[in-house]
Amino acid sequence: MNNATHRILAGVLAAGLLLLAGCRGGEEERITDFTGLEAENNQGNWMINYACFAETEDAVYFKNSFSLYRLSKATERITINCDDPACDHKNAMCSGYLESSATIHSFHDKLYFVDSASPETLFRLDGTEKTAYLTLDRDPDAGYSYDRIYKDRLYSFASNKQRMDVTDLSTGETVASYEDVTRYQNGFVIEDDVIYHISADLELCAMGIDGENRRVLEGDRATRLMSYGGRLYFIQIRDDDTVLISMDKDGGDRREIMGNMLYYNILNDQIFYTVLGQAGLFAMDLDGGNPRRLTGEDVSDIGVFERWDKVLLTLGNQEGRVLLMDGDGSNIRELEYTT
Repeated sequence: MNNATHRILAGVLAAGLLLLAGCRGGEEERITDFTGLEAENNQGNWMINYACFAETEDAVYFKNSFSLYRLSKATERITINCDDPACDHKNAMCSGYLESSATIHSFHDKLYFVDSASPETLFRLDGTEKTAYLTLDRDPDAGYSYDRIYKDRLYSFASNKQRMDVTDLSTGETVASYEDVTRYQNGFVIEDDVIYHISADLELCAMGIDGENRRVLEGDRATRLMSYGGRLYFIQIRDDDTVLISMDKDGGDRREIMGNMLYYNILNDQIFYTVLGQAGLFAMDLDGGNPRRLTGEDVSDIGVFERWDKVLLTLGNQEGRVLLMDGDGSNIRELEYTT
């Protein structure tokens, strides 16, 4: 089934879910302001290109193609997030189905994500119970991909328009748009009412939560931005190198850490990373010291989970296998699952 067919089917079934949600809408009060609610994802898990990761008290979740998988913390067993044995997991009614560009958000052990089929819908997952949470009134030509919830707003990348649109979570309406913002995988951080993002010209920029006081912190080919320990981390693309750099959130105290960098994530003051032209996963200290190779597998995405103190690796061109390791990079084991 191609992507277009997925979207049409998902749209029809999403409308059905909205009707169901309307019938039982009085059972649970809708959250319209996420202020003060702990987001169990850390910033690093928002930077990933293709996979998305989320964590709850008893499980972690990851995406593979159109499917959402659940990894039990107690048993380390992976299953698709659906308990209906007759389900084909290819439609919006299924709690194990996830639209291709969806990003998972975890708040108070419930998952939230946007399905961009028509009508665009913010869904909530409580285990395998899937609820159509809010219909979104957004630009149908924007090509939204990747979203972020912060306080009472949903921040979404309009890939076709190179902008960020802001949706009010109490109404579903678009209330603001910020121009010259590139796709989500280049990095996106919101902390302390400041938005840090990458521009279309690959500048690392900061602005207030309402779009005010926009300024450039790094003007030269920055990408793959994240935040850790009160500092910003990003990769600078040079003519002959890709260098991982950290700096203060005002752009000061700039430190070059290591070159030849491809992807990275951070947990327990350790940088887990891949390098250009080499298979495997490596780790080093925050200052670049103690570099070491952890595995020779062809690693695709690096998910880190602070509550569980684990690192999960998806593997390039390999469905049905992931690697799990402890938060210090030790005890690497292979986990298999049915796709």
